[in-house]
Amino acid sequence: MTTQPRKILAAFVATVAASSALVAGGGATTAASAADQQRVNLAFTARSFGASIYTNGISIKQARLARTELGCTKTVGKKTNSAALTPPALGDAIALEGVKSQNVTYKYANGRTGARAVNRIAKVTLGTEDSPRLVLNGFKSVSDAYRQNGRFNTASSFTFDGISVSGLPDNGPLGDLLDLIGGGAADVLEQLGGGETIEIPGLARLSLAPSTRTVTQGARGSAEQETSGLQVRLLVGNLAAVSLGNTRARVSQPVPAGVFQGGTAALQGDLLNDAAPFGATNQTLIPCEGTFGKKVVQNRPSGGIATPLVVDVTDARSEITGNQSGRTGAASTVAKVGSVSILPPELAPLLPTVAVEDITSRVAVNGNPSQGKVTTKFGSSVGTLIISGEEVPVPKPGQTRSYENGAVEVTRRILKKGASGAANTALRVKYIPNVVNSGLDPITLDIGHSALYFKKG
Repeated sequence: MTTQPRKILAAFVATVAASSALVAGGGATTAASAADQQRVNLAFTARSFGASIYTNGISIKQARLARTELGCTKTVGKKTNSAALTPPALGDAIALEGVKSQNVTYKYANGRTGARAVNRIAKVTLGTEDSPRLVLNGFKSVSDAYRQNGRFNTASSFTFDGISVSGLPDNGPLGDLLDLIGGGAADVLEQLGGGETIEIPGLARLSLAPSTRTVTQGARGSAEQETSGLQVRLLVGNLAAVSLGNTRARVSQPVPAGVFQGGTAALQGDLLNDAAPFGATNQTLIPCEGTFGKKVVQNRPSGGIATPLVVDVTDARSEITGNQSGRTGAASTVAKVGSVSILPPELAPLLPTVAVEDITSRVAVNGNPSQGKVTTKFGSSVGTLIISGEEVPVPKPGQTRSYENGAVEVTRRILKKGASGAANTALRVKYIPNVVNSGLDPITLDIGHSALYFKKG
């Protein structure tokens, strides 16, 4: 396997550090009172966040401002909220103000029953001291998935109220652009909605990110809406792109026994001692209702990440199965990885290399969640571990070993088990700052991750 050198972005860790400080004290999660809640024979899930930042194509998940998730549930009247009213700047060319997210499940008097995700951003400012400056006001992104009169459907919208630009000449070839922006938000949205890209020379390209809608009718019906909002590809500064106004909502049936929740990932990373997740590879999620007994397989021959470490993943495979009947059900998730190769970035060329082969992780659940009777089984295996070119014994499950004068730690199996299921990681590799890599913050990579829970909802 050969890997081309890839350069780490200098702003990566700095930006995550600022954003993770926000998240630690950021959004509150609330729920309606028990009197307002009611369990129905539908499953709901929703997610919303204000901004996702990308460096070299890698999404820094925890920098998804005001992120809130409503996990699989059968209960209407639930609500989650998150807010980041004065978040730190995302890099040196974009700043946001007043980011709020909310997810709700609902049932109206007319029978409409569903889940809704809403994100609002009061103000977005693009630009540096040496570039043009663009200001957008009043973002709102909505995804709604529901069932009414026995049929599934979705609704969505993405709007903003105002737009202005400064730092551009008011004549010459940019006249049409200034006329368009001068026409206000409605004219800009109309052009973006037609699939066009608007370029602000020396600043950014604006486009509407693809939104998706999936609806299936019948006894195994479902509806899902994802609205991705505005995509900003920056031409200045230290970030590649920012996605603004992201929402997703889903409703499905049948769920007679409860709801499944979980999935798999071949690889997922964290910066700053688990404060900032990034770079999930071959990630899959089990639907709340399961898969009706069908094994759903997803293969990815190659993948990985390019920053903050260079990681190559080969032969990643996920297997997900779930079924319900009456008051009982069973499901399983399996993550398999042929090999993972971790190489040092140019910023820290002396970091130890790590190679792992033949990784498997699995979790299975079955039982009756309404009676609190759920049985969980789990397992994992690792074939070969190579540190700095030398094969070393794989640690025993639950054991942690340190290599290369403490520069890297390897833990065999990270298990979090609860009453309704478990999360199971086959191998964790952690780079720890020392005399060799003092310029880096702690970096954690989980290899072969599977999780599965079965709840009454």
